[in-house]
Amino acid sequence: MIISNLIFRGKMETESIFAGIVSGLFFGLFFRKIFTSTYKRLGEKQLKQIVIILDEDEELIKEAGANHFKGKEAVGGKLALTNKRLVFKSHKLNLQNHEQSFSISSSRCAFRVDYTDIQYQKHVKS
Repeated sequence: MIISNLIFRGKMETESIFAGIVSGLFFGLFFRKIFTSTYKRLGEKQLKQIVIILDEDEELIKEAGANHFKGKEAVGGKLALTNKRLVFKSHKLNLQNHEQSFSISSSRCAFRVDYTDIQYQKHVKS
């Protein structure tokens, strides 16, 4: 509003500045609430649709939404930790759909997992 008044009227008035600030704050907060709640619902729906198939003797320990960077794309999907492997499976909305699995007992695996120390942490708003 402030910029449009400068462009079309060529001058700035106190009422215009105040109206621009108030409307900017109101619509910014309003649309933030709408977009965050919409994306949260869509994300939860996408995660429910991703099914990671486990082997017969495999036990699921934890699963959550995650991103896997393939080149420049952050591929969204689900990350699951089992007693045998770490599995990432992308959702259908990505350009690069894939499933990738890392065996925990493999000699190529560069980490060891202490199952008693695994904690799930939600993203904290700051």
